[in-house]
Amino acid sequence: MPGVQFGNAIGNKAITIEDFKVIYQIYKRYEGKELFACRKESGPHWIYVNPSSKEKRIELVDFLEFKGFKCREDNKTTKQSTMDSPYPLIVDITRKIYGHLHNTACAEAAQSKLSSAEEFYAMYKSPDVEWEEYVAAIREHLKCYLTIEEVNKYLVQPETVDMLNDHFAKYVKELGGSYFPASTAYCLWMLY
Repeated sequence: MPGVQFGNAIGNKAITIEDFKVIYQIYKRYEGKELFACRKESGPHWIYVNPSSKEKRIELVDFLEFKGFKCREDNKTTKQSTMDSPYPLIVDITRKIYGHLHNTACAEAAQSKLSSAEEFYAMYKSPDVEWEEYVAAIREHLKCYLTIEEVNKYLVQPETVDMLNDHFAKYVKELGGSYFPASTAYCLWMLY
């Protein structure tokens, strides 16, 4: 409605009243439920994770097993083959299984769909993610746009720290929204 702001604009896109009603019904249906409740009801939710090193891959597999995930059984994938694989991991949040992609031809695991291990932790642990984990995920995204030296200098500037604090507080309170690490990193890059 002109002159009446109901919230922050996201993506500069207006929605119809019908869209709003559908979104509101979904919101009310899952209000107060755990983070992945809607995904569990609607089927598997796969996340494609590409750790930056073998050490990060081993750390991720250990974290998954600690959280009760099981290595999928398909006569090709074992815990060891997943740790040794050069391919991205595939994690099913809903059925709590993980494995590795046998090739990178999977359309849904295209580069734009891949997460870093740091981003996976920030997403999976929300709203209990730690500040350092949130910033680590943002750092990984910024490395796509800037050199590591530029990233390290940028992330300690007072204005950047203020913005990170604000986004982190909203991320853990709103369970993501427009404050996901990728969104915040893109925002920071645009302001660089």
